[in-house]
Amino acid sequence: MSKDRGETAVQAASGSKPDMAAYADLSKGWEVDRAVAADRSQRRAWMVASAAVVVAVAAVGAVAGLTPLKEVQPFVVRVDKSNGSVDAVSKLNEASRTESEAVNKYMVGKYVRAREEYSRELAPVNYKAVALMSQQQVAQAYHEWFKPDNPESPMKVYGASANVGVRILNISFLAGNIASVRYEKTIRGTEGTSRSLWVATVTFRYSNAPMTEDDRLVNPIGFEVVDYRNDPEVGGG
Repeated sequence: MSKDRGETAVQAASGSKPDMAAYADLSKGWEVDRAVAADRSQRRAWMVASAAVVVAVAAVGAVAGLTPLKEVQPFVVRVDKSNGSVDAVSKLNEASRTESEAVNKYMVGKYVRAREEYSRELAPVNYKAVALMSQQQVAQAYHEWFKPDNPESPMKVYGASANVGVRILNISFLAGNIASVRYEKTIRGTEGTSRSLWVATVTFRYSNAPMTEDDRLVNPIGFEVVDYRNDPEVGGG
C-alpha cells in the first residue's frame, strides 16, 4: 500500500492527472496509519503505567510486611533488692505466650513445689505427686533420697518440728522441654526462719502411660520429668 501511495504522489508531482478516487484512498490510508500508530502508542503507555502501579503496590506491601519488625514491645522488669537479680514480669497474652507454654509452666511449677516443699501433713500427698510426675529412674532416685533411713531425707532433717515452703520466682525455658525454675525456699522451725534462693533445672516430656482415674486427678495430662537438678543460687544466701 505504501508503494502505491508513493507512485500516486509521484504522479501528482509530475503533473499527471490521477482521478479523485485515488487521492481519496491516499488520504484515507494516511489517516488509518496515524490512527494505528496512535493506538499502539497509547497501549504501550497503559502497559508501562500498569507495570509501574504493580511495582508500587509490591513496594508498599513489602514495607508494610517489615513494619512489625520495628515495633517496640514494652515490658516490666522486677529487681530483687536482696541480690540485684532481674526477672521479666509480663501478662499472659497471645503475643508473648501460648497456651501450651502456660500449661508447661504450671506443671513444672507444680512439680518443683511438690518435690521441694515439706511438712509432715503434706509429705504423703507431695510424695505421690512426685512419683506420678517422674520417669521411673527419676522417681527411684527421689524414693531413695526420701527414705527415712537416709540422713539427708527431709523426714530426717525436718521431722515433725519444721516445714519448708517454696515460692516460685521465675520459670524460663532453656529449650522446648527444659525449664529453669528460680525459687525461694523458706524453712520454719524451732530455731527460727531461714530463707535461701535455689535454681531447679527440669527436663520433661508428656507420656501416654496408663493411669487410674485417681492418679489422673494428680497428673491429668501425663507430665513426666526425665531429669531433675537442684542447686543453690550463687549469692542467694
